[in-house]
Amino acid sequence: VFFSASSNQGPARFLIFSLLIPFVHREGAIGQQARDALLLCMALSQKNESIGLYIAENSNFCPVLATGLSGLYSVLPRKLTIVADDWYRLTHEDIQEFPELTMFLNSLEFCNAVIQVSHTMVQEQLLEYIYQGFLIPVMGPALHQNTLEEIVTATAYLDLFLRTVTEPQLLLVFFKFLITESYENHKILNTLINRIGGHSRLCLVTMALFRTLLDFNCEDIMLELVLKYLVPCSHVMVSQRSRVCDIDLYSCAAEKFLSLIPACCSGISAEEAQLPLLRDGFPVERVMHGGSLQIRSRRPRRSFSGVLGSYESGDMPRSFTAVLNGTQQFPPSVAHTGYHLYLADARQGVRLTRRACSNWSSSYDEASSVDLNGATVVPDVKTEDASAEESSVSAGDSGIFVTRDAANKGGFEAFGSPNIGPFLSILLARLEMMPQNSVYINLQLTALIARLALYPQPLLRSFLLSHSLVFQPSVRSLFQVLGSLKHKVDSYSYTLPNFDELLARARIFFTVREERLLADTPHRLYGDQTAVRRSQSFAAEFSRGESKRRSLGSFFRRTGLPKTNPVLVETGGEEKSYRFIARPYQSEFTEEGTRLESIKTQNAVLAAVVLEEFLKELAAISQEHAIQQLAS
Repeated sequence: VFFSASSNQGPARFLIFSLLIPFVHREGAIGQQARDALLLCMALSQKNESIGLYIAENSNFCPVLATGLSGLYSVLPRKLTIVADDWYRLTHEDIQEFPELTMFLNSLEFCNAVIQVSHTMVQEQLLEYIYQGFLIPVMGPALHQNTLEEIVTATAYLDLFLRTVTEPQLLLVFFKFLITESYENHKILNTLINRIGGHSRLCLVTMALFRTLLDFNCEDIMLELVLKYLVPCSHVMVSQRSRVCDIDLYSCAAEKFLSLIPACCSGISAEEAQLPLLRDGFPVERVMHGGSLQIRSRRPRRSFSGVLGSYESGDMPRSFTAVLNGTQQFPPSVAHTGYHLYLADARQGVRLTRRACSNWSSSYDEASSVDLNGATVVPDVKTEDASAEESSVSAGDSGIFVTRDAANKGGFEAFGSPNIGPFLSILLARLEMMPQNSVYINLQLTALIARLALYPQPLLRSFLLSHSLVFQPSVRSLFQVLGSLKHKVDSYSYTLPNFDELLARARIFFTVREERLLADTPHRLYGDQTAVRRSQSFAAEFSRGESKRRSLGSFFRRTGLPKTNPVLVETGGEEKSYRFIARPYQSEFTEEGTRLESIKTQNAVLAAVVLEEFLKELAAISQEHAIQQLAS
């Protein structure tokens, strides 16, 4: 009724559709009604070939959508005022505080819906416009801006966009952008990988982005990040390559992981029982999910990494202070938990990941991935998702962007040269710095490595979880890194006479922290200067030194240090320069040294707790992999 078959009427040929296009990016109810009506037109185009051809070839619908994304992105805040030390991603509550971000996401979700219901030609054209008109000219430069705050914000935006999109075809466009595109002759993916070793805030948001990518179980992403470097088996001794697919029948790997728990982390239950927090008889235990700490309650369990960034960090140290002062009452809802919860989490994670990867083009084991000449065979095939459930977690079709030729130009051409790739290398290097990392980096880092360990591909699984496989001398294994960490933590614990007490209190801090995350309504992460003044960082609470207040920082600081004189400044004339006066050098040196020593001790104690729980999680994952292998 509303579409004319005549080709001479221009926009009037589909008048209602043409009139709706100018309202596609409008705010409020009018814009929403226009988008709903346009979606009906898109659904009609899938049934009517003429309408589909008209929208694709004779209308400006697709260019308007793509350029609208670019325009809406340009008005987003370039910097976010982040007041929480543990912030690493944008949450739903955060989005509500930024109308500009809400508008952009509405437009992105509309593009997602259009691709789902429209004609094939409309889909292809819109995807191409988004790729060429938004991702390359807008997101590429945004990820390479000049200031750290702008890069952090752009990375958080990209992570949010990936978590918002649900249509596999649109996701693949984002993946293609990350895998294949370069900026100023540097591959975007390599740039992101290198940032894992950078500034703490940038490291956090970058690891969150990679965690999001890993959760898609996309073969192209995994091939580019990890598998193309492991497929040649150059990291394994030649005599050991036939053992890549071995099944750990007797849970030897799990036993090895548990044996790497630092000795200083054992025998703490007695000290924990004497803490004021437990005087009412409520038991406290540790649980970790996704590389983090968690308690068990009657409410549905949530991954700690999923709620870590949705809470104002100023409240967590207050709970820590309450623990230390003996004023925190632990709720009866907390039940005793143990290793079996790690096994339950591992069972679900391994099972879902195996199912999502079941339609990959290769099993990536030593036999099927490498021929006798060492040439890798990665077929350029495209498979369909086996089920709706799998499509929600396995967005990528196999071999779309990284084909045989492209792979041969990458990691495969260096067959015979030991190499595990930059991604695994930087993760292991960062893991080895665990005692120096902040607790938030360690939580995200262990979550990322644990997520990698869920993948069932023998090459990756054996690299992370096989304790008996012999690698080339130049390749450090995960077990070697964990063994080094055990030695570092134990050695440092011997230098602190009250390490056991600090460790017990750190464990309780994690437990109370997670309980509050589950129980309380999250506070906002962004705000004005008043909010910034209200919020206290975790490190600030650790080093607080009021004489009337007993805090964990008092255990870390040296006692008896002289007070430092106040800093006096005077201006230097018209040049408005400043010089410091009346401050003894020795006092300044002592204050700075005390602060650094406190931070060092804080990080080391918290790292010991995270390492202990991380090893339990890896042990559970290795056991579950063996069970799944036997069952398959």
